[in-house]
Amino acid sequence: MSQLTPIVFRTACLSASKSYEVTPKTVYGNQRYYPACPLAQLFCDLTQSKTITTHTMQRLYAEGYEPLCVDADGNLLDSDKWVKAFPIGDRMFFE
Repeated sequence: MSQLTPIVFRTACLSASKSYEVTPKTVYGNQRYYPACPLAQLFCDLTQSKTITTHTMQRLYAEGYEPLCVDADGNLLDSDKWVKAFPIGDRMFFE
């Protein structure tokens, strides 16, 4: 009888906290959010998209995942760096 190898889920290793990082970029006047961490990339892979939409961010927030906005160097951005506000849950995030 062969011994079974335990399955380790990749998502458990991706993020101990329930936050993910995105990098905002303006493309032809439209604000886009690109994944900046493995968990955000997983969300893009699941939705078969290169970017994370505001709708997806709102749904993820409802499930307890908080978006963190970072620049290309990985530095956390202030909310005044975002262009326009949109509500997620009982908090206000900025788009």
